[in-house]
Amino acid sequence: MSTDIPDLGIHYLNKEVEELYKQNGGIMESKSAGFDLLTTEDIYFDRIKPLKSFLIPLGLVIKIPEGYYAEIVPRSSTYKKYGLVQSNSVGIIDESYCGEEDQLFWSAIKLRHVSSSEFMQWKYRSIEEDMEWFPNTRKPDIVKGTRLCQLLLKPVVRFNAQSFNPSSKSRGGFGSTGD
Repeated sequence: MSTDIPDLGIHYLNKEVEELYKQNGGIMESKSAGFDLLTTEDIYFDRIKPLKSFLIPLGLVIKIPEGYYAEIVPRSSTYKKYGLVQSNSVGIIDESYCGEEDQLFWSAIKLRHVSSSEFMQWKYRSIEEDMEWFPNTRKPDIVKGTRLCQLLLKPVVRFNAQSFNPSSKSRGGFGSTGD
């Protein structure tokens, strides 16, 4: 196994975000598979439409080394603690996604803690009401600096797509190999 460790460029969007990451143990522990990404805003569940995708800002722009790509995946405790799942299965970040405006976001859906009355309240709101920003004096459901997801760096395998003639012998189609 190669001992070459690739360098991942990290640009914090501002000093406050940089300090937030430093206060929460930095970016990566030496034996971790990836590094934890932090929320850079407080999150209030009553401002999020149940069962709808929303973006959580992570405060970073990254520069991926040549020959690699990154994945954003949830931490194993995120659903248990907050009822959030990743809305796009895996967030893949290509090497070319490293411009000044290419901040990382985590795309999530709130699944747990959705009561029927909460759902009905959102169902009958107008578009204008959805877009209003109501000041909130209560404690946030997820505080700024919370570790919700992590970034993994993986090598890219390049390949050539070739056309072929499928065998006339079928195995039964997608999903047929298991019991």
